[in-house]
Amino acid sequence: MVDHPQPVDAGPVGGHGPVEQRFPAAGAGDAEVGQQQREARAPVHGGERRGETGAVTDYADVPPEVVAQVRVICAALPETREEQAWAGTRWRIRNRTFAHVLTVDSPSGPDTLLLFRSEPPELDVLTRTGHPFFRPGSPNGAVGMVVGGDVDWSEVAELLTDSYCLLAPKKLAAAVERPPLD
Repeated sequence: MVDHPQPVDAGPVGGHGPVEQRFPAAGAGDAEVGQQQREARAPVHGGERRGETGAVTDYADVPPEVVAQVRVICAALPETREEQAWAGTRWRIRNRTFAHVLTVDSPSGPDTLLLFRSEPPELDVLTRTGHPFFRPGSPNGAVGMVVGGDVDWSEVAELLTDSYCLLAPKKLAAAVERPPLD
């Protein structure tokens, strides 16, 4: 079997650039195709995935208490859906990801990251603030946050609510109760 790599978009928030997706060679039988597809899938938690360079990136499990906190925040927003992502868990409004939490292994140990959307001027302020905020290298207003032990969950709730309202249909966004602007 010959694999033909095809770049596919990593998604609106992940924005880690194209990832490689392999399609089975022509003439492969249904059973063979199914087996190849199962073998090609990257594990969701605690597994590894080969990037375009062939290097292995390890994804650790997201701490359950972090997922639980983000779940409470996102569940309060209309018509949201939680689902497993290529690594970690993401929350969507319709087909748009407005929050994604994952843990990556780094030389200094595992880092839990929360990815979401923002827009100017808040986007500019967050990215200039530095740690725990960073730009994941994606256009479209994606922002990352390193989730550490000193997380202000009320700030996270505000950021995720804003992210949701940026991506939700106008009618749903208008139904969201938001704190008054100072």
